[in-house]
Amino acid sequence: MRILTIVPIASLVGLGVTLLLALRGEEASDQPEVQLPTGELTPHVEPELGGASLVGTVIDAERAPIPGASIGLVLRGRPLWTHAAADGSFRLDEVDRGPCRVRVLAQGWPAQVLDTVAGEGAVELVLGAPLPEQPSFPAIESASLSGMIDPGIGSADAEGYEIVLLPTGNMTEYGTGKPRRATTDADGRFRFDALERVEYRVLALPPWAAGGTWPDLLTGWDGRPELYDHEQAGETPPPLPLNLLGGIIEGTLRDDRGRLLEGGLIEVTPLTDADAGSPRTLPTARTDANGRYRLHHVPPGRYAVRATAGPHVRETTVLVPTRGRVDPGL
Repeated sequence: MRILTIVPIASLVGLGVTLLLALRGEEASDQPEVQLPTGELTPHVEPELGGASLVGTVIDAERAPIPGASIGLVLRGRPLWTHAAADGSFRLDEVDRGPCRVRVLAQGWPAQVLDTVAGEGAVELVLGAPLPEQPSFPAIESASLSGMIDPGIGSADAEGYEIVLLPTGNMTEYGTGKPRRATTDADGRFRFDALERVEYRVLALPPWAAGGTWPDLLTGWDGRPELYDHEQAGETPPPLPLNLLGGIIEGTLRDDRGRLLEGGLIEVTPLTDADAGSPRTLPTARTDANGRYRLHHVPPGRYAVRATAGPHVRETTVLVPTRGRVDPGL
């Protein structure tokens, strides 16, 4: 029984495969036959060049030669060009004999298209009116400036201070100068080359504040900035001396029993009118094994001093004198 059942199924499968192949053959026969091209491909043909030359001179309306002018044209899709010599003469080969139209470009003149004739002797390409003279900015006078700082109290090392010059005029206008920065060497010397001759506000920043504008060690209690007029300094400006006005906050930190506190954190914040409410703070200091601390480069003014050592917190205010020392008494 199983053998008889399998035979009819195999016959049906074979019949289906035969019909499928027949249908595919009919579909293929309906498609048009593709004919592949025979023979050699058409070679690329370079455009034929002319056998004449365009020779002449480029001149202006007053017959003065125009050196360096560019003369060009397009011949059957191919650009051809040349440049005029110092006497305005030029030669452009491989052009067609007869009338032609060339484009001429010359510095100081607008681009021009001129009609001329090639192959029949020298020609003159006369350019029209030149471009109007463009406005120019007046030259900015400048002169080098050198100087030296006196770091003042408690600072034996004069290297690494940054001297900043800020023009007092409107820097958006031409000729009013631009900000300049210079760093002092080991001797406290600095130099600005090719400095525009305008008036400047002068800032002196401690090494840790380089790139900023605060604290300015040239501003005293009166708050008046240091000004320098480079325009009135003469042909060879004399060296600019700068005396830094910063003071020192120093003292000793003890607990309520009078014991010295090591590792205490000292924070100083300016309280002057100009800086009140600002986020400006001086670098913090830590007390040493003897409870001592010192903060250099403090501009003259009024400051809040806060000391923190574990649970011990103390606060006070101090007045820093010009080039002087003050002990907050913490």
